[in-house]
Amino acid sequence: MPREAVDLEQNAGPGDVLRETRESLGYSLDQAAEVTRIRRSYLEALENGDLSILPPPTFARGILRSYAQFLGLDPVALQGVIPEPADVEINSPAPIAAVGWQAQGSWAIAGVIVVILVVALLYIQSLGASTIESGAPLFVELPTPTATSVPAATPAPAVSPTATSQAPTATPAPPPPTPPAPALVALPAVVGQTFTAAEATLKGAGFNVLRQDQPGTAGQVLSQEPPAGQSLPRGSTVTLRVGSGPPQVVVPEVVGRPETEARELLRRAGLSVSPWTNYQNMDELPAHLQRPVCVGCVLSTSPPAGTRASAGSTVSIAVRSS
Repeated sequence: MPREAVDLEQNAGPGDVLRETRESLGYSLDQAAEVTRIRRSYLEALENGDLSILPPPTFARGILRSYAQFLGLDPVALQGVIPEPADVEINSPAPIAAVGWQAQGSWAIAGVIVVILVVALLYIQSLGASTIESGAPLFVELPTPTATSVPAATPAPAVSPTATSQAPTATPAPPPPTPPAPALVALPAVVGQTFTAAEATLKGAGFNVLRQDQPGTAGQVLSQEPPAGQSLPRGSTVTLRVGSGPPQVVVPEVVGRPETEARELLRRAGLSVSPWTNYQNMDELPAHLQRPVCVGCVLSTSPPAGTRASAGSTVSIAVRSS
């Protein structure tokens, strides 16, 4: 059995059925108003049976129908909430009773009008007969109207083409101000630094950095373009050439040191020493290499001291044998 039928049989009013059904579904008035798009005051009036704030019955019944369908109720069973409008009785106007004296007065007026017309006709006929006997014309010829000359219009004075006044000349807008020239900044020197440190230095001074890798000490700035010391506008780009090869080390000076000590110094510098030693007599050396070197000490290295070499690369040594 439908829910609304059960509630009505329990002597509950239509408004109570609406309220109890809404509460059983777990809806508040605000939630129902939001879902149905009906004003909360209208829903509350339907549940309380207060019809004073509802719109006219035709619209109110539409609101009731939408609310009932939202609650799953039969709208027909809830029609008692809004009474039908009372029929308006339209009374037909009472027939107008004919009055005898008014009908008689109308006939009398008509008779008087007929008598006046007859008298007027006889008078006109008598006038026409007397006019014919006297020879006077029945119609009088009216004079033909002559055309009246209209004076020519006086031409308007010619307007001189010369303008009496000139439009004001528009003043040109001033040109926009020229932006100031950017400030110049001296380019710092970053050759020999790691790329990370060099990049931080240049960006801190207001420059952009472009990296180019080339063989050399890995991660070390080998050169910069433009060179250090030049004044450039902020935002200029500086190209850094960064080593991409193994780390570079400097061949230490070991000439004149004993062979054992020299090998140890080269290894500490990150270089590898050739296991083959070039033993030479003092007389076998060229003149520019002759120097007072102790026997068993290093005469020269290849590559020579001060040269940058890749870490782990091999260095050959020559030792005085006698």
